[in-house]
Amino acid sequence: MSKGRSAVENLLRGDSMFILGLGYFLTYIPYSFLAKATTSGLLSDGGPLSGFAVLPAASIATCLCLYLFVTLNGWWRYLGRRTVLGMDLPMIRWQAVLSGIGTAVVIGATTLGYSFPGVTIVFMMVLFRGGVLLIARVTDAATKRRVRWESFAAFVLVLGSLLLALNGQSRLGLTPVAIGVVAAYLIGYISRFQVIHHLSKTEDWDARIRYFVEEQAVATPVFIIICAAWALAGHGQFAGDLRAGFAMFSNGAALLPAFLVGVAYATLYVFGTMIYLHPREYTFCVPVNRASSILSGVVASFAIALLFHRPAPAGQDLVSASLLVLALVVLSVPTMVAALRGRPATTTPLQHLFLFVCNGNTARSPIAQAICTSAMVDRLNIPHDMLHQRGVRVASAGLAARTGRPMKPEAIAALERLGVATHDHIAQPVTAEMIREARAVYCMTAEQREALVAMEPSAAAKIHTLGVNGELDEPVGHEATHGFAERMHSIISGRIDEFIAHLQPVGGMA
Repeated sequence: MSKGRSAVENLLRGDSMFILGLGYFLTYIPYSFLAKATTSGLLSDGGPLSGFAVLPAASIATCLCLYLFVTLNGWWRYLGRRTVLGMDLPMIRWQAVLSGIGTAVVIGATTLGYSFPGVTIVFMMVLFRGGVLLIARVTDAATKRRVRWESFAAFVLVLGSLLLALNGQSRLGLTPVAIGVVAAYLIGYISRFQVIHHLSKTEDWDARIRYFVEEQAVATPVFIIICAAWALAGHGQFAGDLRAGFAMFSNGAALLPAFLVGVAYATLYVFGTMIYLHPREYTFCVPVNRASSILSGVVASFAIALLFHRPAPAGQDLVSASLLVLALVVLSVPTMVAALRGRPATTTPLQHLFLFVCNGNTARSPIAQAICTSAMVDRLNIPHDMLHQRGVRVASAGLAARTGRPMKPEAIAALERLGVATHDHIAQPVTAEMIREARAVYCMTAEQREALVAMEPSAAAKIHTLGVNGELDEPVGHEATHGFAERMHSIISGRIDEFIAHLQPVGGMA
């Protein structure tokens, strides 16, 4: 999908956690500054605004900006398609809808969190971020993701920052509404992390962007609808504040600051979500995200203190922020050590793609993908989760794949009978870019090879068929699929040296 790729997409595709963390830090400063200053009445003559009054304009601005961002980058093309009544329509997976609803809750809770009188930006940030940090550690444990030492060390440091902030700020006495906002924020992240793990926490860029587009397509419209419904049918102070927020569009001096809050949130949402979608474990990604934003909160707090003669952050806040700086330093140790030794860091982008192609991408090619991955891990004598760090990726796709379909149950059963590890598979159509980026492409039949060569003629020399002694036709039923898997295991085992030979140029790795 390189066609029409923007500079922003090229930057994000680099998977540099430094770039993502820096972007999140820089974009969170104006957001937290605007949210606190607007609700404190520092940016208009109308006096303080409740967080609920800010939500309508902020959420509409966020929605408009994110939809514009996706449109300008051409990312709507990543959505899955389905034919309904003869029409080819974009589709959003139900899991992504649930994640979008959880994100809608997070959007509202984040802005509300900075609006409570007497609660500092940094204190509320630590509550939010510390809670998500705990969720990240639990999620990694539940999904059995490997956690590296630097990730765990950063986890401990950020947790210490949380406990310190709570001890120093406990006198503030959070109101029940504020506690409810924190709880809603954390519940939203629980659902979000689960969906990200199953759909898009992968090295596959297309899968990550598809999730990003699906989530934002749901989250902001859902939140706007919730606010509008509450304003129309609700009773009490909060509903009244929401009605006042919508009324600002016709006449309100605070409309621009509230709108800018939403614009700022849209920018940080891009960087923050890309951090979570990074293939590394949550215990690594969350400290990067959380620490960057809390440091932004400290900067924003000092900016408010200097510009509006308000109290500066308390000593506990600064010590807490110092622990977060240390956490970021710990996370960067492997990269710095690798640089000093003259070697690329372990998070170097993938250099070798081996692509297996069939028709539907639900049986033959994912079976080949799993068997090849297992064979390469055994041949290189490395742990399974280290393969991508060696610059190697094994993937699969289909000429007629319906995006998002899982691997067939009989294919999973066949791999399990062979003792080959399975993977969270999402069917995807093959593209010309995949063929160009691949080191080698393997298909099941001669007809499929002809179709791939027609799609990308310049890559003909690296497109091969696996069925040396005949066509590898689609198996039907459990026994046929098991027989196919045994045959594929024999073929790949016999050609593993051919695969490894493709890796020779990279530092003699093979």
